[in-house]
Amino acid sequence: MDKEHFFYIAIEQNDKAALESFSEIVMQRYPSAKSIIDVFPSWDKAFEYIAAQSGNERLILAIDEYPYLAGSNPSISSVLQKHIDTSFKKSNLFLLLCGSSMSFMENQVLGYKSPLYGRRTAQFKIEPFDYFDSSLFFKDATNAEKVLAYGAAGGIPQYLGILAEESNVEKGIGGSFFKKTGALYEEPENLLKQELREPAVYNSIISAIAHGATQLNEISTKSGEESKKCSKYLKTLIDLLNVKYDGTSKIEKIGKIYEKSSFSTRFF
Repeated sequence: MDKEHFFYIAIEQNDKAALESFSEIVMQRYPSAKSIIDVFPSWDKAFEYIAAQSGNERLILAIDEYPYLAGSNPSISSVLQKHIDTSFKKSNLFLLLCGSSMSFMENQVLGYKSPLYGRRTAQFKIEPFDYFDSSLFFKDATNAEKVLAYGAAGGIPQYLGILAEESNVEKGIGGSFFKKTGALYEEPENLLKQELREPAVYNSIISAIAHGATQLNEISTKSGEESKKCSKYLKTLIDLLNVKYDGTSKIEKIGKIYEKSSFSTRFF
């Protein structure tokens, strides 16, 4: 049996519009509330109302793309902190925050300086598909084509789905990654801009690695950045790309990710 829940998908909009759309979802669940008020006067009142609705049964409040909501209202994490420590604690409310920006979720939600720090009961990082699951997108493809698709898409479901729409994998990669009108042509740059504060610096470091630099001093020389700065940024890249040790150094693996994937031609 499905549990009672609110599922709110945040989008890029101002705080007023976000609160209005959130209020609409709540009112759909509790029509009687609309006879009293159309829109909550504040997020504080909205969360207070939801907490009051969770009686003996578990009530789930799921907010997807939380970074967008926090972007429209920087104080929203502090408001949630207040209710987690007060009204939510006295209720059966289960709060679930989701976001596709890994850097934001790790720093602004889970990070030490976040108002929400120390208040999570669990965390779950969604990993890309492995080769076997990725290959299921291409049931009629040869094994070589499946490997090619996995190398290009890296196990990301959205990318795999785009490639699978074409009649063959090679055509899908060519049309998606290499044509200016392709769905994934600007994806690498967009990801860097979304996840990192200085995408140009990261781009230079990635370029240096992909062109053979595997030692810190080599990366520093080729990228034109100080060694100390490169070391800090490399750690961020290793975490962002979920690079794991498998006999190849993590730095070498970053280079291979971009050398062997179609992304490399757009980064450099």
